[in-house]
Amino acid sequence: MPEPHPLIVPILEEVGFSGVAKLRHLKVDHALITALVERWRPETHTFHFPTGECTITLEDVALQLGLRVDGLPVIGPTLYDWEEMCSTYLGIMPVKGESLIGSMIKLKWLRDNMLELPEEPSQEQLDAHCRSYILGLIGGVLMPDKTGNKVHLMYLSLLINLRRTRRYSWGSACLAMLYREMCRATNVSSKTMGGCASLLQSWAWHRMPYIAPISRLPASFPLVCKWSGGRVLNFQNVPHNDVVGYRSRFDHIQNDQFLWAPYGVLQTAIPMQAYRDALLWTSCTSIICFAIVEWHQSDRVKLQFRLFQDVPSPPNNLDNLHNIDMRGRQDENWVTRHAQWIDIWNNRREHTLMGHPMQGPLFHTREYMEWYMANSIYFLSVPRLLQDPRTHQQQRTSTTFETGRTSMRSHEETGQHVSNP
Repeated sequence: MPEPHPLIVPILEEVGFSGVAKLRHLKVDHALITALVERWRPETHTFHFPTGECTITLEDVALQLGLRVDGLPVIGPTLYDWEEMCSTYLGIMPVKGESLIGSMIKLKWLRDNMLELPEEPSQEQLDAHCRSYILGLIGGVLMPDKTGNKVHLMYLSLLINLRRTRRYSWGSACLAMLYREMCRATNVSSKTMGGCASLLQSWAWHRMPYIAPISRLPASFPLVCKWSGGRVLNFQNVPHNDVVGYRSRFDHIQNDQFLWAPYGVLQTAIPMQAYRDALLWTSCTSIICFAIVEWHQSDRVKLQFRLFQDVPSPPNNLDNLHNIDMRGRQDENWVTRHAQWIDIWNNRREHTLMGHPMQGPLFHTREYMEWYMANSIYFLSVPRLLQDPRTHQQQRTSTTFETGRTSMRSHEETGQHVSNP
């Protein structure tokens, strides 16, 4: 998205989207996304690395993107007269079948036709322009579908009263969609992936700095901004657009190369307000985005919250939830359909992790690692590359799981696909 009009910046701050609006020219390394998806386990919503299970949590969303994670679930009816909705609340009229495809609007058309503001706009005009801008952020950055060029107008229903928009948990909705997209991407037939790839990439670079490029920008809030702004990254001595290189680096990761608690050293860049929902970051709860319901399995990654990690309980069976999506259900009232999961989310404060924070270096116990090694596949390179870590830069491949419109080609020749334990 382009820079917001100065007159809507105060509104973006009020509704909680000002942080995401700062992102500029952030390029996604699709090879890195591929290498991470290979390690994603849909049944646990965690990555499997040689150092143990880890994942993207509500903490990461709050600090990386600056989004609120507390609040009402992002959910509601999806049956509206979309042309009338656009005319009334965006001040523009898309053409059905061209710029308006079913209940989705093309992002390019939305950007090109956003209501122009006069020198002295009314509050109604400001709100309409701001709604269009936020829709662009949702469809282009936070919750893009796998086409990368359209946004569902269901989100517009939650932007009608912008003074209430801040009451929704946009952070948990963003995470729910990213979880769902990564789960789908593990299917060998999948060729594209939606979800917030910039969050996934920034999470990896902050927690595994040994694979991260050097940025000429200082740490700032939200943290994902460190990687944005055009030609600010130096990829010397780290993989770049290289699936095999990333895969080998992950296979050879050392215990001290994964940062379980990376944000402590960045406290000077993070405003105190960003910690207002910190008590909820550890909640083991449902996370919701309209049709999507996923599970925030914080109990499997306690080390990320400086808590002792015991051998986790078997995960919930999420197969039924993974089969529910928007396809063929445009008239569904998701508030009714997902009532039980909304109740769980509403009780999220009752399911936060308990325990005494660990002091000193964070490592898993021998008991945990013995269990983990018996229940995981975490070496994915072919034997020739696995046996010699110096080969991580010697072979390059065009095998990438690309977000948006591009596709993933088979990687059977360069490594194993992650299988369920």
